[in-house]
Amino acid sequence: MISIKQSKDFKTLMFSDAYIQGRSHTSGNLSILYMKEMVKIMNTVTPKHICILGLGAGNMHSYLLKKYPDLHIDTVENNPEVIECAKKEFNLPNTKRLRIHLKDVREFIQEKHNYDIVFVDVYDENGQVFLDDRWLRKQGKIIVYNSLVNKDTYHSYMAQLNTLYSRVVEQYKPELNNLEYNHIAFCYND
Repeated sequence: MISIKQSKDFKTLMFSDAYIQGRSHTSGNLSILYMKEMVKIMNTVTPKHICILGLGAGNMHSYLLKKYPDLHIDTVENNPEVIECAKKEFNLPNTKRLRIHLKDVREFIQEKHNYDIVFVDVYDENGQVFLDDRWLRKQGKIIVYNSLVNKDTYHSYMAQLNTLYSRVVEQYKPELNNLEYNHIAFCYND
């Protein structure tokens, strides 16, 4: 179930009142820490064509389209309600530089793509959606993961990434305890 919460400075998209899927600040700046960390990859490369797996409220899409006028974004979202909400409630730009694929991400990544960067931010009302990394790594030169980890899952998660990619940079590592929290990794297909 999708819900929108409004406060003085923020508008937030929620799934089942448990998972924040996007939050816009009245300033237009990114307001969620993990999104701020994910887009830092843009400080190291100049991509022309990226893919964002998962739309949410479209906050990262809007931010990147505004900041990088030559950038083209493909995004994959399987819920038409989420797409409609991002457009109507969060003012997702209507531009030729943004293509939205209404499709299941698991099917999309089985097709061969060659993006400069792929952002993996796929969640639904039940939490994180796990994807087959063997297919995912074939989608682009750099894969930016937003994954939930805790003290019990962190080491196996990092071992998996280090096995798949030639280089893995931990952009943001949360304090490891019993709670799951966002971990951001930049994974390179050198």
